Parts: sequence; C-alpha cells; structure tokens
Amino acid sequence: MKPHLLIFLTLFSASSVAIDDAERNSIAKKLKQRVVKELSKQELEGYCDLFIELSHDDRYAKVKKVRGTGDHKVCKVGKKVIKRGQRFKYQQPEKYIRIHVTS
Repeated sequence: MKPHLLIFLTLFSASSVAIDDAERNSIAKKLKQRVVKELSKQELEGYCDLFIELSHDDRYAKVKKVRGTGDHKVCKVGKKVIKRGQRFKYQQPEKYIRIHVTS
C-alpha cells in the first residue's frame, strides 16, 4: 500500500509544479512576453497569476476575460497589457490559460 501511495503522491506533486502554460502554449508564451516586457519598464516587485479565458472562432482565439491573483499592482499591469477582444491564431484550442509572472 505504501509504494502505491508514494507513487501517487509523486505524480500528483509533479503536475502541480507546472503552474505556467507558457512552456507548452504559444498564445500563453506571447502574452507572458508582453507582460514581462511591460513589467521591466516599471519598478514593481511581486508576483501575479493571470487567468485568461478565451473564446474560439474558426482558427482564432479571442480574449474574453482576464483575472489575476497576487500583488495588486503587478496584476493591474498584466490586465492592462492583455486586453479583451485581442485575437490570436492557435494550434490547439484551450478555454483557459494561466500565466505566472514575477518581477
């Protein structure tokens, strides 16, 4: 029983480490680069987890809603950069994207 529990906990904890979709999703990578670029211009310290909801039309994904948790000022910059209605081409549709940004 203990080996099964150990294997289960190892697999479960490994999936929780991947909190950022920018490594495997091209849209998330573009959005994260934009936010990091804007944060580098400002002297802010903290982190923000941005959750972006997308709607899909044919080959394009449209930003529907942006939410953030973490430092208020860092999240505010992220929400300004990622605007509702922006369109991106995608290879694989995803409804939600999460991005972790630190400065």
